[in-house]
Amino acid sequence: TPINEGDDFPNVEMYFLPVGCQHCKDPECVKVCPTGASHKKEDGTVQIDKEKCIGCQFCVMACPYGVRYLNEEVKVVEKCTLCEHLTAEGKDPECVTGCVGLARHFGDLDDPASDVAKMVAAAGEKAYRLKDVGNGPSCVYILNKQKWRG
Repeated sequence: TPINEGDDFPNVEMYFLPVGCQHCKDPECVKVCPTGASHKKEDGTVQIDKEKCIGCQFCVMACPYGVRYLNEEVKVVEKCTLCEHLTAEGKDPECVTGCVGLARHFGDLDDPASDVAKMVAAAGEKAYRLKDVGNGPSCVYILNKQKWRG
């Protein structure tokens, strides 16, 4: 959704906002999962236990950000795990280490001493959260808007 809705040419702006799992504080996907496959871990991430998932897709329908999908091949729901296997070892997710533009960062927003929390605080108005629909999205985006040069 554009932040400056209603702008008319030539006063338009462009930005890219790839949206992944928001690892919500109160995730709807977890509430509707009949098997407990969708669950929230102590580290705050929302994960899927593929052994428990029956592919009912209730979580897909409940996700307000549309980031879950059914893997047709194995009939289980999948989504970004924030590279759970790497973050458990204190490493950054692959999307962070592999970002050639150095645009992705990872850290604890609740720790004011963390680099990522300082970055968000310094961004001020440029720090943007997706609309909270009662679930408390945990991800923050810092927008770097550019004027469209057509």
